[in-house]
Amino acid sequence: MSFVTNFLYYVILPYVLVLVMVRLSDRARLAHVGRSDIHDGYLREPPSTDEPMLLARVMGEDFVLSGVTATVLALEQKGVVRIERVPSAWRCLRIDDRMDEAHAAKTLAQRAASLERDTYRISLVSDVRPERLTEYERLTLELVFVDGRTSVTAEELAEARLEVPAYHTRQSRRLSSRATGDMHERHLVEGVSPSLFWLAIVLLAAYVLGAFLFVGFDVLPMVFFGLPGLAMTVVYSRPREVYTAEGRTLLVRCHAFQRYLVEFTRTRDAHLTDVVLWGEQLVYGVAVGAVGVAPRELFPKIESSRAPAAPDWYVSYVRAHDEKNADLSRS
Repeated sequence: MSFVTNFLYYVILPYVLVLVMVRLSDRARLAHVGRSDIHDGYLREPPSTDEPMLLARVMGEDFVLSGVTATVLALEQKGVVRIERVPSAWRCLRIDDRMDEAHAAKTLAQRAASLERDTYRISLVSDVRPERLTEYERLTLELVFVDGRTSVTAEELAEARLEVPAYHTRQSRRLSSRATGDMHERHLVEGVSPSLFWLAIVLLAAYVLGAFLFVGFDVLPMVFFGLPGLAMTVVYSRPREVYTAEGRTLLVRCHAFQRYLVEFTRTRDAHLTDVVLWGEQLVYGVAVGAVGVAPRELFPKIESSRAPAAPDWYVSYVRAHDEKNADLSRS
């Protein structure tokens, strides 16, 4: 029972506090949208004619991946890029001398299974005229086609994010800055909400006090699993931008469109190559967060294919081992 109590208190409760703080913060900034706010129930057409990147920003501050994916799909509709499904590339096995035989065999099986998976290739057409692209579209192409490439697979893009994270971070910040600037220029947001910092401090103080008086520290390592949640509670207590009446109207329309796609269509399971089938519904569905598959396909989480260099002792060991095997075979 002590283990269960510690688990609930130190691992689960911190993230419950995060959810409470997020909800309070969203209400303070007029960003919380419930079913009662969507008066017409659903919206069967895109919320507006704005670019999908801006609508992704309206839906939340963590918008870059969904906004970039939606913009790539819109560019495919315009004939600027071509999206196709291709076989997954071979990914080299990682050398790890700490692996036991069972772990190494499992790793080998996982890598072999990855050969059967497909990935997606995004190719830039040859006759693109930059002056016909919007700033969002140009920034998106710069983020996707790293190092001036004209063709890249989703796996190569994921590896580039691992190998040159500074470039991806810089381009993401440029997109974020541009979208935030447009939000203010369009008067969709203004000022900041009241700070909930002292409320967060009170919650944390009560949390620590409860730990000392009632729960105890029988399973001390569990405390560390809850620390990220406590830190996020403080982060979400900071003052944040407040939606204006116009901004909230657009936000509600985005949620109404999202609700329609999720409850009445199958676009939430659509793939990157389904833009021909779904058209604008898929483009704006990704932007408002109704489609979860497509962004994961463009930005998959994979390990780097670059195997680490073998240590110096490994080369000598292999040579000695080979010579020993050769002597045994001759004898």
